[in-house]
Amino acid sequence: MAIRWDQKTMGLEIELIDHQHQRLIQIINHLAELLETTEFSSDEISLLLGNIADYSYYHFQTEEHYFDTLGYSGSAGHKAEHRYYIEQYKAFLKNYKRNGGDRQMAEDILKFLSDWWVSHICISDKQYVPLFREHEIK
Repeated sequence: MAIRWDQKTMGLEIELIDHQHQRLIQIINHLAELLETTEFSSDEISLLLGNIADYSYYHFQTEEHYFDTLGYSGSAGHKAEHRYYIEQYKAFLKNYKRNGGDRQMAEDILKFLSDWWVSHICISDKQYVPLFREHEIK
């Protein structure tokens, strides 16, 4: 269930943000690769899930800094989406650890990540592009 980056539909033409999105997708795709192997390593998956959490927070901080600096009118709604993601992801991680890191839970997390990020990039993030371009954020 890897995510295929498509510049036409996913690219925002904002280099910093596109780079961060591509990096997140690379990390998520690494999770997909690990789940496709016959030898399931709960420890390796746990480490990767932590990396996804860390990089997601970093990315959200980047976007939200620009929202605050530029006075993005959709900031409240967009930040609420970020908070939703964080809460959902935390719940998934908690359940994953509580259940001893089983494969099915890891696959559920991968589905959530794939669905949420593609939708968020292609719909929500596209909404701030005009403001970023207006302020020559490339």
